[in-house]
Amino acid sequence: MKWQTKKLGEVCEIQNGFAFKSNDYSQSGLRVIRIGNVQSGIIVDKLTKFLPEKFLDKYKDFALRKGDILVSLTGDVGRVGRISEKLLPAVLNQRVGRFIKIKNEIDNDFLFHFLNSKSFEKIVIKSAFGAAQKNTSTQKIKEIEIPLPPLPEQKRIVAILDEVFEGIAKAKQNAEKNLKNAREVFEASLHSIFFTNNDWEQVKLNEIVSFKGGGTPSKSIKKYWDGDIPWVSPKDMKMKNIIDSRDHISEEAIEKSATTLIPKNSLLIVVRSGVLAHSIPIGITNRDVTINQDLKALIPTSKVKADFLYYLVRASKNRLLSHVNKGATVHRLQTDFIKNLKLTLPPITEQELLISQLDSLSEQTKKLEQIYQRKLELLEELKQSVLQKAFAGEL
Repeated sequence: MKWQTKKLGEVCEIQNGFAFKSNDYSQSGLRVIRIGNVQSGIIVDKLTKFLPEKFLDKYKDFALRKGDILVSLTGDVGRVGRISEKLLPAVLNQRVGRFIKIKNEIDNDFLFHFLNSKSFEKIVIKSAFGAAQKNTSTQKIKEIEIPLPPLPEQKRIVAILDEVFEGIAKAKQNAEKNLKNAREVFEASLHSIFFTNNDWEQVKLNEIVSFKGGGTPSKSIKKYWDGDIPWVSPKDMKMKNIIDSRDHISEEAIEKSATTLIPKNSLLIVVRSGVLAHSIPIGITNRDVTINQDLKALIPTSKVKADFLYYLVRASKNRLLSHVNKGATVHRLQTDFIKNLKLTLPPITEQELLISQLDSLSEQTKKLEQIYQRKLELLEELKQSVLQKAFAGEL
């Protein structure tokens, strides 16, 4: 069968969304599908904004239908998803494009699979403009070429892809379940160790650590930011051991600002950040550092080892999360609550033994996580390989 190559604009119209007024938003009604809702292959119900249903007639040209294919035009450009019935009624926001089929020579599912290929995403990214934030336009996307076999061949390819992707989706679900189970086993072990032993000493956190806050040196004074002293902020709180940070400051910055030097083997905890909606980032300093005002440093006394303190606080994650004060975008964990957190503490010799056991269990858990994470990556690579063959006429 002979294949053609056509520009997307020859077989589809692409509509940009509407810039709705923020003061028109309501608590319920029409979902406003924005850039953040468009993920890889799906549209998610995330940080949803609504318009009153009375606006449906006014904005009927931007009303979405089940199966509509959308593409992000700003930020992570080229992400494509499909509207599901559970998201309706909904309207299309600005900087999100909607594909509207205008000719019968292209199958809608065939188009969707093509748009979900990495080759399409790469072309969109390459043609995008903007330094800080990437942008593209519906006109640029219309210029992208799509390999187009006859309609019966498109339907045959779609049937094969649907079957293959169903198997890949099931394999992904299993890998994600195993990944979740590995993490839950470790968390359950922490809970078992720290909350079932009644022989340990009952203490409040501020009885075994001292607290220190941080601050931000003036950004306008360049010499404050040309030193080699780590200045840790929430974006650096990704690992157990805090070895370095993205930003560094000078000794003069410490002398002339609210930030102070935090000694090695202190526990850092994020107390102000949007991430507190679902996690409590903590980490141990492997060297002297400074911190910004969104963190607190817990400096251990002789009663507790830093590594034991790390596991002790990590085991208390759910209690800490339950006391996060949630704002619109930024959430806070009150220092007074942390200071008065009730814990159980064994003698130092027992702490050292438990640290060794927990380090070993943590390492085993990380290895399992890496295995399942790699499996997920390989499954995604397989999916993209199949898509590449499909649009090269090799299926």
